[in-house]
Amino acid sequence: MKTVKLVSIVMVLFLSLNLQAQHRGMGSQMGMQGPKYQKIMEKKMIFMKENLMLTPKESKAFETAYKKYAQEKMQLRKKIQQEFRMKIEKGKYLEMSDAELNKLLDRKMELENQRMKIELNFQKELRRILPPKKVVKFYKTERNFNRKMMAKIRKNKRSHKMNKKQPKNSKK
Repeated sequence: MKTVKLVSIVMVLFLSLNLQAQHRGMGSQMGMQGPKYQKIMEKKMIFMKENLMLTPKESKAFETAYKKYAQEKMQLRKKIQQEFRMKIEKGKYLEMSDAELNKLLDRKMELENQRMKIELNFQKELRRILPPKKVVKFYKTERNFNRKMMAKIRKNKRSHKMNKKQPKNSKK
C-alpha cells in the first residue's frame, strides 16, 4: 500500500513538472537574462504594443507592469526548477522518505499558489492600465507571439540539424 502511495505521489509530481516545463516556453531555452532573452523581450514588447494598439500612456504603464510580471515569473520558475526538477531528474526522490516527499509536494503547492498570485496581481494591474477588451486581447496576442517564437525556434533547430548532416564540400 505504501508503495502504491509513493508511486502515485511521484507520478503526480513528475507529471506536474513536465507540464510546468512545457509552459516555460522560450525563457528556459534562451537563458532568461542573456542577450537573446533581452532581444526577444524587446520584440515581444513591440509586437504587443502594436497588436494591442496601445496609447503612449498605456504603452509605458504596460511595459513597466509586464517586465515586473515577467521577472517575478522567471524567479519563481528558477525556484521550482531548483527545488523540484533537479530532484526528479537525478532520481533523488527515490531515496526520500514518504514524509520528505510529502514536504516536497506541500512546497510545490506553495509555489503553485505563488504562481497564481503573480498571475492574479498582473491581471489586476492590466485591468487598471487597460480597458477590458485590450486585457482579453493581451492574452490572445501573447499566446500568438509565443507560438510564433516557438515555431521559429523549432525551425532554426531543424535547419541547424540539417546543416550538420550535410557533408561539407571538400576541395581536391
